[in-house]
Amino acid sequence: MEHDDPPESAIVVLLHDIQTNQDRVAVLAKNVPGVASDSIELVDAARLDDPAARDLLVEASDKGAETVASAENVGVHELGVEYRPYRVLFCCSRGRSALSGCKWVTRSPLDVSCKLDGTDCPMIDRIRHASAVPTRTDVTFASGGEFCGAWLYQPEGVDRPPIIVMGHGFGAVRELRLDAYAERFAEAGYAVLVFDYRHFGASSGEPRELLSLSRQHADWRAALKYARSLPEVDPSRVIAWGSSLGGGHVLHIAASDPGLAAVVVQVPHVSGPVAVRSMGLRHVTTLGVAGLYDEARHLLGRRPYYRAGIGDTGSGAVMIVSDGLRVLRQLAGGSLTEADLEQRNRVAARVLLHMPFYSPGRGAHRITAPTLIQAGEHDELTPPSASRSVAKRIPGAEFKTYPCGHFDPYLPPHFEGVVVDQLSFLEKHVPVANRPDQVAAK
Repeated sequence: MEHDDPPESAIVVLLHDIQTNQDRVAVLAKNVPGVASDSIELVDAARLDDPAARDLLVEASDKGAETVASAENVGVHELGVEYRPYRVLFCCSRGRSALSGCKWVTRSPLDVSCKLDGTDCPMIDRIRHASAVPTRTDVTFASGGEFCGAWLYQPEGVDRPPIIVMGHGFGAVRELRLDAYAERFAEAGYAVLVFDYRHFGASSGEPRELLSLSRQHADWRAALKYARSLPEVDPSRVIAWGSSLGGGHVLHIAASDPGLAAVVVQVPHVSGPVAVRSMGLRHVTTLGVAGLYDEARHLLGRRPYYRAGIGDTGSGAVMIVSDGLRVLRQLAGGSLTEADLEQRNRVAARVLLHMPFYSPGRGAHRITAPTLIQAGEHDELTPPSASRSVAKRIPGAEFKTYPCGHFDPYLPPHFEGVVVDQLSFLEKHVPVANRPDQVAAK
């Protein structure tokens, strides 16, 4: 199975039966602006285990190709190949597609039918709408005399949408899969602000990779203030979204910010003592010694002593998981070079002296915004029992668990279920009015 390199404007069409469905290509070329027949590449979905077909998808992804999927019962995610930055849509599907487990799927599959002449196809308007990619702009906002770098996603055709402010976890930067969530939210009609904390990623601050709980709280307040100042969004409908340590920060901030429209936290850090017990006395003692050493160096005016944020078993990293470095590379998905990944996967160890005493779940009873808490049933870093206890103290909070560990919500096959639940929660409590696809459907 041989293919020429796809053109940069290519659309890769996954066909369930490549012989009998070729006429669907003509439908796309006729109905989707800017799509020509010679820019469309066919791939037989039944042969995706063929290395040549897999290589074609990877090459197309590298060139930024869009993908229109027309397939059913295709377990593409099982191939274990990174497909970002694909945007995957569903056109002319003959049934509910099994592609929903893929991390690069950006729309929920629908049961639809399609006539080959392109008329009366409920997906054509969705394709036209989705061909206009939500705008992502690099922005900055002030915080504590420095600046935070951020991505601002703006949905197409939505007047003054709600805005979701997103912050990552312990020592993490936005490139570690926050873009996957943000794209889904933007395509659903939400504006999204994804920021790096000071001292990390695109934000300023020296020394690098210095994790200060108080400074990150200040960064959250600055991010929310900036989001509310944007003229193109609805400042009364601001949503705070956090993961892991960022989830703990969101709970802390939400307890004193009654103006939030909703709160979404996944695998959140809620209790310092619980985190200490889950990590084990021996590992915590080692990390405590590292924290004391770094604090001593700080008092002497020396450079920080760093510890890796994520690492394999026996590595001495702060968060130890099986195949930790492989997981880290999966989270990066090629968005960072190996050198950048190694450089950014570290924190100044002094924060480890404060983590055992940081329990943002204690003030959860003061949260008034609708709240969704998601936990992994096998999460050994932020145990679900602690999150469940916090959820019970928040009036009306929704609590959901998933059969996964701490890092699994970011990746397939669990990502899809997690983000769909988040979108359902947001649609219930902070709906987007007059989305283009809703208008088209009318």
